[in-house]
Amino acid sequence: MSHRDHNPEPVILAAVIEAKGAAWGDETRKVAQTDALRLLEALVAEVGVDACVQALDHQGFKGAAYGYLLKPLHAEALRRRQRHQQAPETD
Repeated sequence: MSHRDHNPEPVILAAVIEAKGAAWGDETRKVAQTDALRLLEALVAEVGVDACVQALDHQGFKGAAYGYLLKPLHAEALRRRQRHQQAPETD
């Protein structure tokens, strides 16, 4: 069992949205969910699977248990990054 199994916290995005309270309207809350997934995509592509596993361990999770999800997330994020880097620039 991991530390977080014994000391659960709400998922981070829910905690941030709750903390923002009335400062964020419904539209901002909705956009934040999509933006959080974009952040995940960029970070997984940038740091890779091994670093993500280590980061999860540092957060109190069992990082290796997330390999089933990290590996395909990483592959898809890299595919998207490569497609972006090969695309002609547009203004």
